[in-house]
Amino acid sequence: MRRHRSSRRAARHEVLLLIARGLSTQEIADTLGISPNTVKSHSRSLFNKLGAHNRVQALAVAQERNLV
Repeated sequence: MRRHRSSRRAARHEVLLLIARGLSTQEIADTLGISPNTVKSHSRSLFNKLGAHNRVQALAVAQERNLV
């Protein structure tokens, strides 16, 4: 069953905040109780939405937009 859109948005934001704290994919997965593949999926979605190609770019854009 797919998560509701707002739940996915909240999960992506939580992943973004944990990326900003410097956590690895595995550490984020352990913290949120999800699989590393789910973290990667959320990360890819974040990168697409922010127009970024990696974590550093995503964080720079997120900071410009006051998301973190």
